[in-house]
Amino acid sequence: MLPLLFFLLLEVMLRIFNYGGNLDLFITVPGGYEEYSMCNPRVTRRYFAVQPNIPDPSNDIFLKEKCSSVLTIREIEPFHIFVPNGAVFVTSKNMIIKHNKLWDDNKKLMLMPQDRSIDVDTETDFLLAEKLLSMKHENK
Repeated sequence: MLPLLFFLLLEVMLRIFNYGGNLDLFITVPGGYEEYSMCNPRVTRRYFAVQPNIPDPSNDIFLKEKCSSVLTIREIEPFHIFVPNGAVFVTSKNMIIKHNKLWDDNKKLMLMPQDRSIDVDTETDFLLAEKLLSMKHENK
């Protein structure tokens, strides 16, 4: 029981003195954008505290409160996670050549309903997408 009490007390003390800084998963976007959140750039330090090359999370931002135009699977979900699906990337040759990246921090979000965003990586995925497409055309 004593070791458990020791580690519990240690955890409480570390939190009181904010050891490691803010490691919350999401933070408010700095610079006067209080209505937006983003993944905390320091969150990976939870798991990679001593490694020299720590991975950085994506710096995509999202609204804290969903708007009525967001499409969801179930309306009871408390928040939404947006996953890049690779369907649309718009960039310029200059961005790739001059900056050696596909996009800069001035990205735009294009919401795509789940039924129009099927990831096809295998033959089974292709057959599933083909079946879903044929079912969609049958229902018209």
